[in-house]
Amino acid sequence: FEMNTQAFPNSWNVWDSFAEAHWWIDDEEGVERNYLKALELNPEAESARRGISQIEGHRLDRAGETRENLKFAAGDSTGLEGPYFDQKPPGTTPRVFAPGIWVAERVNNGWGEAHNLGDTVNSPATNFCPSLSPDGKYLFFATKQDIYWVSTEVIHRLRSR
Repeated sequence: FEMNTQAFPNSWNVWDSFAEAHWWIDDEEGVERNYLKALELNPEAESARRGISQIEGHRLDRAGETRENLKFAAGDSTGLEGPYFDQKPPGTTPRVFAPGIWVAERVNNGWGEAHNLGDTVNSPATNFCPSLSPDGKYLFFATKQDIYWVSTEVIHRLRSR
C-alpha cells in the first residue's frame, strides 16, 4: 500500500486503502492520517468520512471508560441477583452501569461466574460495527476473529471462521 501511495499520490482511493490496512495493524494514527489524506483529495470519499467518524467515536469511548477496579475475578461467583446486576433499573439520567463487573451469565434468578472477554474485545482497532437488533434486545459486534452478541441474559461467542 505504501508503494501505491508513492506511485499514485493523487489517488484518494489509494490513501483510503492504506488507511484500511492500518486498521489491521492497530495503528490508529496511521488510519487517521491516511483517511485525512483521502479526504483532502476527495472530500466526498464516504469510506474515509466513516473511518474518521469511527476513530472519533473510539476516542470518545476511551474518554468515557470507567476506571473502576474489577469486583470479581474471572470465574468467581458474583452472588448478584435481579436483571440489572443488583443495580437500579436504567432511568433518564445517564450513569455508569455495573462499574467493575465483567461479563456474567444469568443463572436462575442470579448472575453466575464472571468471565473476561479478553484484550482483543477491548481494542478499539479490532472492534467493528456494533449494531442493535431491530427489536433492540441484542447488541452485535465483531473482532477480527469472532462475532459476539450481547443480550440481557448472556453473551454468546460465535465462531466466524
